[in-house]
Amino acid sequence: MKKYFLLALLMFSSAAFANHHKMTMQYGGDWVDAVAVGHGDFMRMSGVFRGSNEMTLESGEVIITNFTCPGWWDAATGGNGACNMKDSASSDYWVLSWDCDAAGNCTGEAKGGTGRFEGVTGSLNWKSVGGFGKGGGTFMMKH
Repeated sequence: MKKYFLLALLMFSSAAFANHHKMTMQYGGDWVDAVAVGHGDFMRMSGVFRGSNEMTLESGEVIITNFTCPGWWDAATGGNGACNMKDSASSDYWVLSWDCDAAGNCTGEAKGGTGRFEGVTGSLNWKSVGGFGKGGGTFMMKH
């Protein structure tokens, strides 16, 4: 009985992590439609960050997305927002919720999506410098 329990546990564990992917990513973009208020060392703005992202899964699959990210930025504390990460080859997209500190150290979470990205989860970490970023994390798709 113990042998069968361990075998079942191993099979369940493998199935649970079958679509779990380590990934790397890099992006570039720019703030558009931005409204900023500033004086001296103070600066706060809101707008839309738009650009493209290239994500490489550990399997070697490359996913290229174009993104639109409404958000805000404060020079002293950083910012946050959310992105619609649209697959450049289809109309499928996934949603990314992100937070960055003032030095550009960022974290994000995948919050689901449509089509091939339905039910996607994962977490990312990256460094953002002048509209460009590079990092990695995990990306789990149901399909």
